Amino acid sequence: MNQAKFELLTLFESIFQLGGDSFVSAVKKTIELEMNQKEPKL
Repeated sequence: MNQAKFELLTLFESIFQLGGDSFVSAVKKTIELEMNQKEPKL
């Protein structure tokens, strides 16, 4: 499972050039991405 978790995070980092963290628990999988500081606030 760890391999897939890091591959998905790497995909987001590669395509969107965003950093982030991924978390996996027994009931939930979460990827938290950091906002690109160059983009305007939403």
